[in-house]
Amino acid sequence: MTFLLKILKIRFYFKKPKKNKILIFDKESKKFANHLFEKNMCTVFDKRYESINLFVLVCVICEHGFKKIKDNYKIKFIELVDPVIVYTAIDNDIIFYKLKNFFINKIFIADQTSLKSEMFIKECEQYNRTSKSRLTIDHLFVFGQNEMDRYSKIIDAKIHISGHTTNNAIGVKKIKNKKFSILFINSGIKKKKLFPLSVKIFDNLIKIATKYNYNINFLERPNETYITEYKKIFPSNNWNYLVSYSSKEKSSEKITRELIDEQDIIVFISSTLGFEAIARSARVLKFSKSFYMLGESDDTLPSSYEKYKDIPFYSNRFELKDVNLLFNKVKNYSDIQWGEISKKFSNDLMVLDKDNMIKKKVIKEILTN
Repeated sequence: MTFLLKILKIRFYFKKPKKNKILIFDKESKKFANHLFEKNMCTVFDKRYESINLFVLVCVICEHGFKKIKDNYKIKFIELVDPVIVYTAIDNDIIFYKLKNFFINKIFIADQTSLKSEMFIKECEQYNRTSKSRLTIDHLFVFGQNEMDRYSKIIDAKIHISGHTTNNAIGVKKIKNKKFSILFINSGIKKKKLFPLSVKIFDNLIKIATKYNYNINFLERPNETYITEYKKIFPSNNWNYLVSYSSKEKSSEKITRELIDEQDIIVFISSTLGFEAIARSARVLKFSKSFYMLGESDDTLPSSYEKYKDIPFYSNRFELKDVNLLFNKVKNYSDIQWGEISKKFSNDLMVLDKDNMIKKKVIKEILTN
């Protein structure tokens, strides 16, 4: 039934794809591409087959039959658009790194937009070991030095440390007198392994907020709304359930980053947004089994993170006394002390490049050559 619904939702087009300078590989990359390219320069390829171009499909069948039809459809679509740049923000799509071998004269750019588990790294290592060719693109934008160290071992590319595109595009809101408030970034009710830890940490934060007379906010994951479920777990009315929606004045992305800037303390378990907060110099607390724990992964700490013997905002202890201890430790740093800490770790984890100047410079050089 689910498969049938997917088929029914597919939009079909017969018009030949428009030639353009930029091909956005995967519709989900479009919101990031909007910060880097002019809209009239871009054509979108629906990699998840939200739409199928029948002109392209007929060309593929006539030339190759049904053999490797998915691969040949992608290749033919790119050929017809004839872009200068093929761009994706889905940087853990191994297919993208294979495509470069078919288009030597096209510039392939991958833009990191989330933290990747070791599972993806191992998948790439396996491919490079068993394949005749290595995974290759022209340019790879990554969050920080640690991600550069990880990706350089598996992807052949010119790698640029350049932060998160959306985070870079939204200026840091300067607030002299911040609210006495704590923001907990939820890891999601669907992540069953992380859910008990989320409940434990947030329950402890409610107690700490009550003790020190702080407001406590619960930020839900994008596109999820489980207020009924969480209100059953935390029935008191001394906390706020927040969901970011776009308005006429502001995008949900801007509302979320401004919310980060307004808080005294940001708390997270497994969240790219948590690392964005560090880049924005926000005071953060991270609780997880290992510092680099992602999603529901039980990955061991990647070698590039072993240098962190003492992380001033991280704990793998989750009892009330442990959460309270870390809360007070981070809260009591002077602005100068915290500035030094955030700068040190943001350089490794995720830099903040105002208005994406690094990425835009690379793109401009490609398009003007």
